Parts: sequence; structure tokens; C-alpha cells
Amino acid sequence: MRFFDYNGGFITWFNRITNMIFISILWVICCIPIVTAGASTAALYYTIQKNIKNDRGNTGAVFWEGLKQNFKQSFLADLILLAVAGIFYADMTMAQSFSSALAMLFRFLILLVCVYAFWIFAYIARFDCKLGTYLKNTAFMMFRHLSVTVSIALLGIGSVVLIWTMKFLILILPSVTVLVMSILTERVFRRYMSEEDKAMEDERNRDYRDEYIGKRRDMKNKKQQ
Repeated sequence: MRFFDYNGGFITWFNRITNMIFISILWVICCIPIVTAGASTAALYYTIQKNIKNDRGNTGAVFWEGLKQNFKQSFLADLILLAVAGIFYADMTMAQSFSSALAMLFRFLILLVCVYAFWIFAYIARFDCKLGTYLKNTAFMMFRHLSVTVSIALLGIGSVVLIWTMKFLILILPSVTVLVMSILTERVFRRYMSEEDKAMEDERNRDYRDEYIGKRRDMKNKKQQ
């Protein structure tokens, strides 16, 4: 059956799913030192965008490329965000003893920091600029596109709840969640790209996909000979 051919739908999706499991595991490992969680998330987004969605490069190599390329800016942003979240967490802990409403406010602020973090690390994975520009641009996008921000928050909360209740989902859900989130954020990012930059990126992705399909076709023909 053609569905089970090397270039068929089953094999293509099986490879994609195994690649997503692989990068989810890499993401978890690289998040263990909490100060590298930002760089790991940027690398995951980078790999989703470049390899999973556009068939560019080898999955593992692309992840390490993204980790190395975005490490400095992601690390600095992570330190800032962890400091802010730590302050809010300390305030929340103190507020719980005398005001549940105030404690709830600090919980909301911690969630806001987490969502802002995703915007920042996604932006770092996609564009090259100074840290101050990352912080400023993503803050603008986060509040300018509130529907996307709310969707990211809900997806993040849902993923955490699912992983908390079914631990094995950590093997696949991080990459699936970032894949869905990237569909939302890419629509926003492309609104702020020039037409020339969008055309160049689309052409580059088409070239990589054509090359990838060509290699798979050649491998299939060799196996049939």
C-alpha cells in the first residue's frame, strides 16, 4: 500500500512524531538547570519552526544549533524573568496569610511572566537583535495581540495539567504544545516582517522542502533497485 511507502503518509508522520518526542526529551533535559530553561525553550521553538514545520536539517543538530545560537540572549532574559517571578512568588507566599485576593493577584502576575517568557523565547528563536529590543517588542506584541496571549496561557495551563495527571505525556506534549503555539505566534511575527523578508523566508523553506523530498525519493529508488 502506498500509505506505508517510504514517502507515504504513515512513514512521514511516524518520523515527525518520533522527532517531536526526541526534541521534547532534549527540552526536558536542558531545562533541568532552571537557568537554561529559556535557552532550551528557544531551541525547541527554533527546531519546531525550522525542522518539524519546514523539514530543514537534522532534528538533533537543529536543536543544538538553536541552543548554541540563542543561548546568550535567552540566558540573560531567563535571569531577569526568574528574578521577577521569584519576587512575585515571595509576595504571594506572604500574602496568603492575610489576603487570598492579593495572593490570587500575585498568582496571576506569575502566570503573566510565564506567558511573557514564551513570547520572548519564541522571538529570540526567530529574530536577531539586542536584549532590550527583545523585551520591548515582545511586551508590545503580548498586549497588542491579547487573543493570542490568552490562547498561549490556556494552552500552557492545559499542558501542565495534562502532564501533572499523566506523567508520560512529558515525552511528547512539550513539542506539541509549542507547535500549536507557534502557529499563533508566527501569524503575529509575520505581520511585523517586511514583504521582502517574508518572500526570502518562504523561498528558503520551499528550497529545503524540495531538497528533502528529493532526497527521500532518491532513497526510495535506491531501495527498489
